[in-house]
Amino acid sequence: MSAKETFELLQKEPLLMRIGVVGTDGYPLVHPVWFVYENERFLLVSERDSVKARILKRNNKVYFLVDKVTKEMAHVVLEAEERQR
Repeated sequence: MSAKETFELLQKEPLLMRIGVVGTDGYPLVHPVWFVYENERFLLVSERDSVKARILKRNNKVYFLVDKVTKEMAHVVLEAEERQR
């Protein structure tokens, strides 16, 4: 996908970004966030004192994906530890 096509997709309709960060307890966290894409930058919508904002102030490295919003959106948040058998 070209830069132009990417820009057009990100501007065309409401999309939801999911950012992945590492929490203070070492667990990975994935948060859905609304965003605006302009001037080749992602501007995230978040409270200044939210958990994700505090984590990003401490460590600005993130992993993210962008989803298309549908009428039947739902999500589940789970936390687990891997156990060897």
